[in-house]
Amino acid sequence: MIAPPINTFSSDFKTFIINNNILTTMAAVTIAFSTGTTIRSLVADIVLPSLYTLFFKKVKILSGAFAPISAINVDNFLKELISWVFVVIITFLLIQYVIRRLVVTQQEKKLNIALQEKQNGSSVAAASISEQYSPPQRQYFTPGFP
Repeated sequence: MIAPPINTFSSDFKTFIINNNILTTMAAVTIAFSTGTTIRSLVADIVLPSLYTLFFKKVKILSGAFAPISAINVDNFLKELISWVFVVIITFLLIQYVIRRLVVTQQEKKLNIALQEKQNGSSVAAASISEQYSPPQRQYFTPGFP
């Protein structure tokens, strides 16, 4: 079996990443996992100890059962919250880099090819292609589905 050329694989992979919303899915899964960890820390370190001190501290029978969660652990929650902020920022920057690298580069290549064909006068379709592909606008990536 003959392996496909590297350039074909690379362009096919870029097309797959762009057209199938792989970046959006990756960002959603990464941020959702980090958010779940932060919420779990909020409940375990802040909410449950607060509820214990409000409701079960006076009841002597249940106080032994809730002894492990009796201390409010703000340090652990702040650590998870700062970690969540870093994950969101790094995910955003990674997606910005990939979008600029893949999408804008492909649009610029198509525009350059169309302009070269128009200058050479080799095809009438080149004029319509260059009109379709205006110079790429540098915009922020907004995650979402089309």
